[in-house]
Amino acid sequence: MRRYQMTGTFLVVLCGLFAGPLSAQNGQPGQRRPRGIYAKVDITSEINANSSLTPVELNAFFNSLYQELLANPAVSGLALDADWGQLNPNPPGAANAYDWAYLDDGFAQVALWNAQNPNKPPKTIQFIVTPGFQSPDWVLNQIPSCDGLFDSSLPYPPPNCGRVTFMGYSEEQDSTQLPLAWDAFYKSAWRAFLVVLNERYGTNPALVSIAVAGPTAASAEMIVPNDTNSNNPQTMFGTPPVSVSPGISPEDM
Repeated sequence: MRRYQMTGTFLVVLCGLFAGPLSAQNGQPGQRRPRGIYAKVDITSEINANSSLTPVELNAFFNSLYQELLANPAVSGLALDADWGQLNPNPPGAANAYDWAYLDDGFAQVALWNAQNPNKPPKTIQFIVTPGFQSPDWVLNQIPSCDGLFDSSLPYPPPNCGRVTFMGYSEEQDSTQLPLAWDAFYKSAWRAFLVVLNERYGTNPALVSIAVAGPTAASAEMIVPNDTNSNNPQTMFGTPPVSVSPGISPEDM
């Protein structure tokens, strides 16, 4: 099943890092802005749902999906939802540090549609890019765990601990490890990624907005685990052989 949905422009937050030259659009000189209804595509979920496909087949799948969505006359463009971990699977400087394939496919299909329909309003692209639980493993592995604060059977964490395990969080997530928003390495790695993302797409006139978030969990909304959106208490810190009993709630953590 394809898990795309429609999203209105009111859901978009403009990121200040994307401050490159703006092109005229829809008769508004110097402005780029989303207009109308966009088809949201969760790239990571689509990849996971089609895990049997080869990279070449996945590339063809996304191109076909984008073409289908852009062909809908009610759709103004694509809202591409991509996880940081999927786009930046390896640290900067490493081989295959970035995977832009499916974002590039979106821009290619929008450019193709616009070229084939010169007398219609151009279709455009929004980004939704999520860190938090969707952070790359190479980032999480560099941040000491704070779990020892909640489980006495674990070593007491160092002063620079910066991630916590949350079990049972109800929103879709790639990991149980949540970096704390103030961790220095997390902040610097996330900012460095946004700079590279901006260098690749920031001046493309088809990109009209980006929703990003740092102090968050599994979406661009400022929502973290709490007692109403998690299985409470946290099973990570309440079942044998863990010594904490009867467990600890996310809000207490």
